[in-house]
Amino acid sequence: MDEMELQTAVSEIRNLAESDQMVPEVLAEQCLFIELVLLEKGLSLEAFADFYAMHMLSYLLCDNLCEAKMLWMRMPERLRQRPLLSGVHKVLQALWRSERQNAFETLERIANAPPQDNVDAPIRKLSKLVADKQRQKAFELLSRAFSSISQEELAKLTGLPRDVAVESARGLGWTEEANGYLRPVLPAPVPPSVGVLEQLNSLTQDVAFLEQVDLQAMVKKEEESRVGGATGKGAGGGEERAHKPRTGVQGDAGGKGGGAGPMAGSAGGAHGKGPLDAVAFSVAATTRLLARLIPTLQVAVSSIDRIRAFADAVTTAFVSGFGAAWEEVIANPGVLRCAGLCEKQGRKKASHKGERHS
Repeated sequence: MDEMELQTAVSEIRNLAESDQMVPEVLAEQCLFIELVLLEKGLSLEAFADFYAMHMLSYLLCDNLCEAKMLWMRMPERLRQRPLLSGVHKVLQALWRSERQNAFETLERIANAPPQDNVDAPIRKLSKLVADKQRQKAFELLSRAFSSISQEELAKLTGLPRDVAVESARGLGWTEEANGYLRPVLPAPVPPSVGVLEQLNSLTQDVAFLEQVDLQAMVKKEEESRVGGATGKGAGGGEERAHKPRTGVQGDAGGKGGGAGPMAGSAGGAHGKGPLDAVAFSVAATTRLLARLIPTLQVAVSSIDRIRAFADAVTTAFVSGFGAAWEEVIANPGVLRCAGLCEKQGRKKASHKGERHS
């Protein structure tokens, strides 16, 4: 992929960012792929400053502040000094410190920048989407944190004019009290997402399928090479073929440092093809390791559930037994007095036995 093809790919990402069917996670993944290609080719990044701004805004739209921070750290210093990227970084800093008011102000400046600033339409739209998502998150947090809130405080925390903030709150079902305060309504509970074990299992199945396809292709290639070698031997009058390193299970022969075993051969092939293949190999190896840990994690989770159920049963039995005994003591105080006398008598017998032994 040359520089012209990269420019075409970046244009497609711009079109995706402006589309109404845009999915933030898909946009972030495509931006990451383009970034890896840029780093692999070693091209000048001066012409891709707007792309990096879209890349960081895609992470902010996914509410993935850690990835956005790491992207900023691996940017060249020349790009960090660009006004647009510096503004997006201020948004990241404000969100990292939970200073949403400053984030809303910076996003508003980026979205409504004057024409002389040359801010692309996709960046303006992404800035508005990030602001809308953060406002939605602010309304959800306020509905859980406040039983009632003033209109001025609501406008300050959501970065909206007072009338717009009140109208938005009414649209969410908030009610206005006689003193002008707004009473929030708790948002609907979010359905539980897919568990970590289910995600790992699905990822493992996908990677296993891809590895099976690659293995079949390598076996087919090895069979073709054997057939070709046999044909060449017959045509050459029985000349012996030179020994060549086997491909297939041992890994790609074109890789550097391919050792014995599937993982060593694959690692050599990955290093021979470039950083993207090395990243793909690392992901596959990590997935295989996680796949081996899935049964252990499942056993651990089931054991924890059994221990928790046992502890609940013991606690319930103890509480119920203690409650029944306490009710018997209250109903018959003589039981407690009799128990005290028995305990005193037992101590006396123990002391007599000690004197007798001495």
